[in-house]
Amino acid sequence: MTEPELDTLAMPDSNSCNRVDKEAMAWFSRQRTGGLSAKEQALFQAWQAKSPAHRQAYQDVQALWDDTDFNQAIRLASLKRQPVAESPVPLNKRHTPNRGHWLSFGLAASFALCVVLLDPITRLQADYYTPVGGNQAITLADGSIVTLNTNTAIKVAFSGNERRIRLIEGEAYFDVRHLDGQPFIVEADNTETRVVGTQFMVRTTQVEEKITVIKGLVNVSNTLQNQSVFLHPDQQVSNNASGLSTVRQLEGSQEAFWLNGRLSLQDVPLEHAVNELARYLPGLVVITGNSLKAYRISGRFNITQPQHALTTLERTLPITVTTIGGWLTVIRPR
Repeated sequence: MTEPELDTLAMPDSNSCNRVDKEAMAWFSRQRTGGLSAKEQALFQAWQAKSPAHRQAYQDVQALWDDTDFNQAIRLASLKRQPVAESPVPLNKRHTPNRGHWLSFGLAASFALCVVLLDPITRLQADYYTPVGGNQAITLADGSIVTLNTNTAIKVAFSGNERRIRLIEGEAYFDVRHLDGQPFIVEADNTETRVVGTQFMVRTTQVEEKITVIKGLVNVSNTLQNQSVFLHPDQQVSNNASGLSTVRQLEGSQEAFWLNGRLSLQDVPLEHAVNELARYLPGLVVITGNSLKAYRISGRFNITQPQHALTTLERTLPITVTTIGGWLTVIRPR
């Protein structure tokens, strides 16, 4: 008897995606969304009987499905990704996604995250990019050096009058060579950073851009609100929908520790620490239980081994870290 395909989702052959975990998710999805025929039920029972690891993998997926916080996280992610209708839809005609829809979304997103780091459109726009966990130093045509942090993409446009970089995604460190009459400009959404010769970093997220100066003088502008500010060494400013923030004075250059493979955190909530580590991990990281998010964390972590950093947190805090298939990490109260 030939075992049928477990799911219509494409399941990538990736070292980070454990086959047993993928099969467990596919069986669970099939049962939840359409049920099993008698033949499929027999195959499922035979699959479970193969080893204790098969049974445990299925139980892990089922436990996640029954976890209210995890289900809520998947639900919110699903709603955020729903396309906006071209014309208003009456409330009584709108489709409210059910749990099966959220599960299908979670599975599809998670499988994609096993192999997709930056989306294809971002890759096509970029001249240089790094994968999740990657770090690359690039020498530009003018001799300036840009170092890309994890999951980062840039586009380069040099002309006779100016040197322009667009930070499409992620975070980058710039060591700019001085050239008279050719300013060096970094764009990130509606933030423009202009220098002549200096060392600085730009990080872009879904909600803001953050600029940090290591050496020299930098002018940062909000191109939509006609605001600008000068930054000196060890100063930082953010730009978001409300405009430029107040300039912050930093102690040393902890923001640049990632250049040496380190993440430095000082008295931050666990949620913030996990979000920072998640930048270097493939897939999705979820914290269940609001009580955990407020724990305060200080320390330095090796971002070249982010999973080891989570293990360290697990040893020192009342949490349990569970990883499924290398793409999904769930942090629960112990």
